[in-house]
Amino acid sequence: TFTDVMPTKLLDKLATQTEEYICKTHSMPTITKRRNYYFYELLNAYQQAAAQNYLIDNINKQKAIENLTIKPISTDFLAKVITYFDTKNKSLNYPQLVKFYKETAYSKAEKIIQTKFKMSYTTPTSIE
Repeated sequence: TFTDVMPTKLLDKLATQTEEYICKTHSMPTITKRRNYYFYELLNAYQQAAAQNYLIDNINKQKAIENLTIKPISTDFLAKVITYFDTKNKSLNYPQLVKFYKETAYSKAEKIIQTKFKMSYTTPTSIE
């Protein structure tokens, strides 16, 4: 789900097991590119299942954000949803996805939540 940490270690393990099975079954050598393909297919399936769990897989990003922010939600959760929508039709590798989440989606999510729920923060100048 979008509330949990993405299980990249599990997806990595499953991709390796799939590659090993295919290679053993067809007497083929291991190819890193094919193994990575399995990883990204599993990652896409995970994200698609997460979107289905929240009934946002068949609507656009704006409608999904509206539906999910009827009540306050975590910035992390919304950033993952934004990452899903903004990257689902792009061929990004995992480091690029993480970079997008950290550098773009998280700040977008903060702004959406702050604006929608009229949240503002002030930094104290000194504490005595």
